[in-house]
Amino acid sequence: GLFTKFQINSNTFAAFLTEIRRRYMDVPYHNFRHAVDVTQTVYCFLKRMGLASVLTETETLALLTAALCHDVQHPGYNNAFLVTAHAPLAVMYSDKAVLENFHSAVAF
Repeated sequence: GLFTKFQINSNTFAAFLTEIRRRYMDVPYHNFRHAVDVTQTVYCFLKRMGLASVLTETETLALLTAALCHDVQHPGYNNAFLVTAHAPLAVMYSDKAVLENFHSAVAF
């Protein structure tokens, strides 16, 4: 599996998962439960639809990681609201893909 291929220690993965969970906000939709749902859906696409056969193992690991982290620390507002409100987060990312850049920065 991926853990063996990439020499991912189960304790290291558990610590990563715990940290990602901690960083998700308690908002109505873009929360950790949503992240798990998206990750499970991606996993089903990989397995049941045969998508894993057309991706490399690196791409598969990246896709699953992205699914898990895609909304990490989401504040509960969309990009349009943040930009219109001149929120510090929007200013930091020059009003360009504000949340997408933010989620990526938080995850890594």
